[in-house]
Amino acid sequence: MKRGCIPATELTTVVMGHLNLPYYVSLLSGAEYYGASHQKPAVFQVITNRQLKNPIVCGDVGIQIVYKKELKNLPARDFVVNTGKLKLGSPELVAYDLISFRV
Repeated sequence: MKRGCIPATELTTVVMGHLNLPYYVSLLSGAEYYGASHQKPAVFQVITNRQLKNPIVCGDVGIQIVYKKELKNLPARDFVVNTGKLKLGSPELVAYDLISFRV
């Protein structure tokens, strides 16, 4: 029996904080924040500078980890969620990632 989980936005801050990894929300998940996605993505997409083999799954919540070599000095903003601050790529960075990763 599958159990529920906290929302992906809150789970991301907990997991990435536990792994001590820099990250930002981007691709279709980032586009959704800016109103540029016509539907909710099936998984929450996060970009970090470490390759992880498997997506993070908790109940019905999935977080896809996408690898990008360098994250320093990229424009991101913080959104406060119940479990901390969620890093979200700027609209320009999200658009660039969508083109770069061909999502």
